[in-house]
Amino acid sequence: MKKPNRLMLFMAGGALFGLAVLALVFSAHPGYAQQDTLTPPMPMPTPPPTVPALPPQPDQVLSGVVPGLPQGMMLVEGDILIKTSDFTRRYNIPGSNAPQGTYEVNTWTNGLVPYEFDANVTAVNRTAMQDAMEWWEDVAAVSFAQCTNNVCSGDFVHIQSGAGNNSAIGRAGGRQIINIISWGNTAIMAHELGHTLGLEHEQNRPNRNSFVTINTNNICKATDPSCTGGFCFDNATPPGRIDCDFNFNLISTASTYGPYDFDSVMHYNRTAFSRNGSDTITVLPPNNTAWQDAIGQRTHLSAGDKNVVGCMYARANWRWVSTTANPGTPFGTCTQPYTLMSVGLTNTPEQGTLWIEPGTYWEIGSFTRPMTLKAPNGTVTIGN
Repeated sequence: MKKPNRLMLFMAGGALFGLAVLALVFSAHPGYAQQDTLTPPMPMPTPPPTVPALPPQPDQVLSGVVPGLPQGMMLVEGDILIKTSDFTRRYNIPGSNAPQGTYEVNTWTNGLVPYEFDANVTAVNRTAMQDAMEWWEDVAAVSFAQCTNNVCSGDFVHIQSGAGNNSAIGRAGGRQIINIISWGNTAIMAHELGHTLGLEHEQNRPNRNSFVTINTNNICKATDPSCTGGFCFDNATPPGRIDCDFNFNLISTASTYGPYDFDSVMHYNRTAFSRNGSDTITVLPPNNTAWQDAIGQRTHLSAGDKNVVGCMYARANWRWVSTTANPGTPFGTCTQPYTLMSVGLTNTPEQGTLWIEPGTYWEIGSFTRPMTLKAPNGTVTIGN
């Protein structure tokens, strides 16, 4: 026999409580006791909305301190878990759009991510999650390793069936949760694993306003009686309804690699956190025709997704070279690339890959060491 869920019990209990209150009002108020009174009944005030009438869709879960999360944690941006104490700092509430986006630097040492499954994850779903893990393992020096006897300690990921899809950003320390409800969609699981590896949402990067417009008037507000994209709450006790605008803030602690990626599996869809189904994100020309309907895809890793994780978790035989390298000693890494093509070619191991950033490199010559030359982010010209 199917057990009633908590929402149904809560609604039923609320209905009985409401009837009881009405019964007291009818018996106590003289205007209700006598049917021939000329005094109209006083209207009861409508309370502000606190929870949606229906459960949110898996990719549109509530933001805030929602049921089922670990103590001291809250949900932001639809699927990111943070400490409640970090909410104000992360978003500078109220209101600033401090720059940066794409990825964080609290990565996993040597790309090794220990994990365990909760007992509520079936064998079929465990295999499905491991398939999603392979998407990232195939493109960078990332390794998800299930702990011996499925019991972890130290810093690790605990994967469980939950009421939505969500994860912490990067290596959070200790036991960190990945909740999954969409076990049938590999790309949604890969999206949450992307967060675990350190990826932010793509539309939070610093140059996003050159590529998309955030339609703040269409984002769910604290005073809206209903929202198709889900309601948002703060980190107070008890939580209070707030505007959902903060979910689109640019994140000040993150870094970027590569051009803006409309195709990223980490990008929001066009109606994320919408009040009524209208667009909260508009792709600007000349990219709007190709991408307005396509942003927020959950079918594959984009080329940009693969490149940025390659930057974060480089394989041992990968090197980088750039004509616009950051100040500092060049080590041939993604963040501290070589500045000369000749140095890059000399220092890339045999059978390795030299990642060449856009620009013109004037060195020419003969080279016999087998390697792959990769131009991941735009046009590269070598020689004159």
